[in-house]
Amino acid sequence: MNNPFNPSFGKVPPIYIDRTHQIEELVSELKNPDSPYQTTLIYGQRGSGKTAFTSALCQEI
Repeated sequence: MNNPFNPSFGKVPPIYIDRTHQIEELVSELKNPDSPYQTTLIYGQRGSGKTAFTSALCQEI
């Protein structure tokens, strides 16, 4: 039986949409103790850049 699941982290995509503004905004909200965005859910279709976005976010925090 072939298992298509690969538990490794995603790769850096060849073309990455710059989301600097969104990352800066989310970092600001996460660092603000009064922010309603202390718990944030990042979701989207497979291959939409969730892992690349969260990796860039982690580098900023």
